[in-house]
Amino acid sequence: MGSPVEWSLRRDTLKNAFDPLVRPILAAQPFRYYDEASMVRHLERVLANAGIPTTREARLRIFGRIDLRTTGRWPVGIEVKARDNGRYAIEQQLACYARSGLLHGLILVTAVERHLRLGDIGLGLAFLVVHLSGAVRAPTLATRL
Repeated sequence: MGSPVEWSLRRDTLKNAFDPLVRPILAAQPFRYYDEASMVRHLERVLANAGIPTTREARLRIFGRIDLRTTGRWPVGIEVKARDNGRYAIEQQLACYARSGLLHGLILVTAVERHLRLGDIGLGLAFLVVHLSGAVRAPTLATRL
């Protein structure tokens, strides 16, 4: 895990990493979409226009594919939900992505207001929920990074 100073610097870096990702998403409101795939395409264009390169349907080893993954030193996974698949299913999906070891943070971009209540679900990395209404649930960090 590293020294407390090292951990603190990494935590601050991860928090700061969310800001340039969230600002263009919020600025692009309202999102126009008809299903999850169109939401992902729109989000990919929004981030590309903001100068943030992403990979769509990024493979996370045996842990599946996440909708978008930023490239660079601190890759962040972005999962998109147009409808509610149930809290347990979403938590399990995000936990699986977190276990891949390939991400330094996760953002859930959702059209479902209920997802704002997910909070800290023990993923072991920075996590943020962005609702397409513009509401944002601040990232939480587990003790293990």
